[in-house]
Amino acid sequence: MNAELSVVGSCPIIVPTLFREQYLDCLRVLTRDGDARPYLSAMQRIHGWTASFDYENLDDVIARMKACNAFERSRAQFELLFPEARAPERGQS
Repeated sequence: MNAELSVVGSCPIIVPTLFREQYLDCLRVLTRDGDARPYLSAMQRIHGWTASFDYENLDDVIARMKACNAFERSRAQFELLFPEARAPERGQS
């Protein structure tokens, strides 16, 4: 999937730990019931999430993903958050 996204110049998809169970649930529905809608919806959502990060600085990406609960495991305790938009730096618009 990420190879195909790369071919068209799109951001790859990173499945965060907190989203893993949802991802696997959607795959189960796809393989057992042949219903691709939940999978496609999940991939669109997580692709948007992945594309919301600026990958120029790896340490910053990891910190921002951590702030979005990406590395948590319990969906009962945590929600996957989208990163807040960064304010432009001085001299940029």
